[in-house]
Amino acid sequence: MRNSVLFGLVRTALAGALTLSLPMAAQAVQIVTDCGFQCTQNCELNQNITCQSGDGIGIAAGVTLDLKGHNIICNDPNTSDHDCSATAVTMTGINGTVKDSGPGRGKIIGLFFNGVDCLLKSNSRVTGVWIEGTDGDGTKNCAQVDNNVLIAPDEESYGNTAAILSSGVASTDSIRDNFITGFTHAISVTGSKSVTIEHNVIVLDDLTASGIAVGFATSSGLKVSNNTVLGPSGGPVIGNAVATFTQNRCDLQNPNCATCISNGYCANPQVQVCFEEIVLKPAGPGSAAEFTFQVPSSPVMPALKHYLLVDDYPEVNSVGSGFFNITTGGAKTELYSVDGYGIAPGEDLHSCTITAHMEVDGPTTTPVQLVLKQNGVQSDGATITVDANYLKEYSRVMTTNPVTSLEWTTDDLLSGIQIGVKNNKDTTGFGVGFSDIVLECR
Repeated sequence: MRNSVLFGLVRTALAGALTLSLPMAAQAVQIVTDCGFQCTQNCELNQNITCQSGDGIGIAAGVTLDLKGHNIICNDPNTSDHDCSATAVTMTGINGTVKDSGPGRGKIIGLFFNGVDCLLKSNSRVTGVWIEGTDGDGTKNCAQVDNNVLIAPDEESYGNTAAILSSGVASTDSIRDNFITGFTHAISVTGSKSVTIEHNVIVLDDLTASGIAVGFATSSGLKVSNNTVLGPSGGPVIGNAVATFTQNRCDLQNPNCATCISNGYCANPQVQVCFEEIVLKPAGPGSAAEFTFQVPSSPVMPALKHYLLVDDYPEVNSVGSGFFNITTGGAKTELYSVDGYGIAPGEDLHSCTITAHMEVDGPTTTPVQLVLKQNGVQSDGATITVDANYLKEYSRVMTTNPVTSLEWTTDDLLSGIQIGVKNNKDTTGFGVGFSDIVLECR
């Protein structure tokens, strides 16, 4: 044993010495030399480049294009408007990024067909870039669009264009912290993905139809919050019946602002609304501990300590710890008590939400309910279909207390509330696993 330990130490020391003696090879960065350049590894501009029709920079999978404060310019002398029938930057693989690290603000300028087209590639991102004057969309079908400036061309008509257009890449998509002016639609999202649209500043003009258009989006997980839409015309937010709209502001000088407020898509700018969020994690055992398989498998947690494996919210990469129900036959429930220590009694609450990350132990989806129990009365939420082999966040929003049918107060949180998961697994179904669960109230 002593010799093997010594050998291990010597081997480690030799490896460290070799590492120190060999200089690390810096990863080469390609320099974009023209507008038809295809980046096969991380690339950057060292000067402005000018494009003509048919040209466009391509980005392969995993590649980042950094403008480095320089511009990609559309200027085709062979067309009457000097427009380019090309997209400035196109992503041809997953995990691509277009960014600008300065100095100054690198720009994509001129009548390009589109500014950046991500082609619905997963983990695609456009960040910190100035896009101005595109004949089509500023960015198209990108997973994340943040901290950009997007300005429409100076034309008599924009056509059917959007500064940011997306049919949804994944349910983690986000559009945030952008400044947009002009275009037919500043932000247009369709499809079934749970996109987050937040903290954007939009200036409408006489040619703009809408600031944020999500009327054809179908996901109940789509969130539109804390956006500011200024300007005298156009619809500030064109919403739908399934998305969540919170604290979006519109210009009272816009006659469509009142409609946006009455529809619940915009908040009344004359009313200040402040929320304080209370997050309650599992703090002890509940009245049911029926899930039978734990991760990790050892040390084995007795029922009184099950809560210790699911209080690490959020754990979103895998069920690194948590519980699976894999017992055949019948519904099984796992409940935990939450601790209201430090909460002041007698205060009104706006809503409470049970949130958990869950996945199915098997190849098919399975029905699950998020459960609330208070004073011996159990409320099983609506049936949720949990995806197979994919850990995902699921929520049950409760605008009133489902046990009392009354408005929430902090007294409810001090009355011994329990939260948990109920798996309606039958003899042919598969169990559900969850890594964490919390009760969030505000």
